[in-house]
Amino acid sequence: MTTVRTRVTEHTIDLSTNKAHFFEAGEGYPTIFLHGVGYTSSAEDWFSCINEGLADSVHVYAVDQLGWGSVERPVWNYSFSYLVDHVRELQDALGFEKTNIVGHSLGGWVAATLAYESPERVNKLVCVA
Repeated sequence: MTTVRTRVTEHTIDLSTNKAHFFEAGEGYPTIFLHGVGYTSSAEDWFSCINEGLADSVHVYAVDQLGWGSVERPVWNYSFSYLVDHVRELQDALGFEKTNIVGHSLGGWVAATLAYESPERVNKLVCVA
């Protein structure tokens, strides 16, 4: 059996909103996964789903939210709109006009805000918990 770490590649991109850090795996329609908030939350929260076959059906981009995982918290106050701008800018940097968006908890708020502010950027929206 292949371990998660060998199925996933790690990337960092400098964006105007902050550094973007994410894990990529699989093939298929580009799908951005946004984790929730917890003491140790990060994009790695999606590894168990990836390992169970998620990356067999979609092209996964599991993103660290700003201030979580390996992405530093901005020194200024930021809003959901700012977090959404970060996701939109990541979509642009990856060359995607539209992606599926999956968000858990806080990630769901960000995903829903993205779908509200920029419905043309979202193919399918899934909010978990």
